[in-house]
Order: sequence, then structure tokens, then C-alpha cells
Amino acid sequence: MKIQKGDTVMVMKGSDKKKVGNVLHVIPDDEKVIVAGVNIRTAHKKARTRNEKGTIEKKERPISISNVLVIDPKTKEPSRVQYTGTGKEKKRMTKKNGTMLEKKQARKKTAKKTVVAAKSEEEKNKQKEQKDI
Repeated sequence: MKIQKGDTVMVMKGSDKKKVGNVLHVIPDDEKVIVAGVNIRTAHKKARTRNEKGTIEKKERPISISNVLVIDPKTKEPSRVQYTGTGKEKKRMTKKNGTMLEKKQARKKTAKKTVVAAKSEEEKNKQKEQKDI
């Protein structure tokens, strides 16, 4: 998809027209995006117990990807996106100005599994020591 998580976009249609925000989540199957501060809906949550109170939550809802345009980083104007290059050298650029859009760096995944595995091995060793005593 031409719009990616982390892009700054402007809404071009609907009740939130001309609002600018960052893309929080992309839903490629439905061709929708969730933009921060745009298309906010309220949900009334009922209290589950007597001690709890009911709450009103405000949440961003998905909007169609066709209703948003990427903001050009240099000119700060909305522009469509095109791809240049092929294969691994495929990059995104704006159609208006030809500005290359930066590739968002993927978050580094922490090795939680190795930490858990190391802890479980330590626990097993402690249990063996206790059995030996």
C-alpha cells in the first residue's frame, strides 16, 4: 500500500476534511487507515459491577484510504504517492514535488522468548538442586 504506518496525512473528504494526523494503523484487507485525532467516535461503557462507574471512551475509527493524501515533507502540501524503481530498490515518492519519502524503520523486536527460556532453565536448575539436597 502506498500509505504506511507513521505517515503524516491530510483528510480530503468527510466531516474531518482538512485535518492532519499521523497514521496509527493500516488495514490493507479493507483498504482503511486509522489516523490520530480523526473520525473520533464515542462509546458508552456500562458498569460491570456496583462499585464500577460507567465510562465514555473516545476512539479513532478507520476511514477509507481513498479519503487521505500523504503530506509532502518539504512543501507541507498533500500529494499522491508513486513508486520508483523495481525489486529491492523500490521507493516511494510524492507525485507533486518528487520528494522521496523516508522508509519508516521497523521496531526492533525484543527477545522475550529467550529471557523466558533462560528463566525457566534457571528454575529447573534450582529445582534439581533442591531435590538433590
